[in-house]
Amino acid sequence: MDIPADEMRAAMEAASAQPYRGIPGAADPERAGSHVRGLIDAGMTPETIAALGGLTPHGVGMLLRGEMVWIPTRVEQQILAIEIPSRDSG
Repeated sequence: MDIPADEMRAAMEAASAQPYRGIPGAADPERAGSHVRGLIDAGMTPETIAALGGLTPHGVGMLLRGEMVWIPTRVEQQILAIEIPSRDSG
């Protein structure tokens, strides 16, 4: 079966736009990355975030730079479960 080149190209572009979709246990890293930025803005260190979030400090940096295509859902849930410390506690 031959697939027309334009249909193949469109399918490839759609797949690369959301590469984590269809991967069991994978999540879009955007929410976790946004939460990590909030944690850092509140004074939490990347090392602490890594320890609590189930990834490495290098992984925290990759999230911050938007370099991850997908993350394990378990890691996303662990990161989102980290409470943002208030500026008052200190």
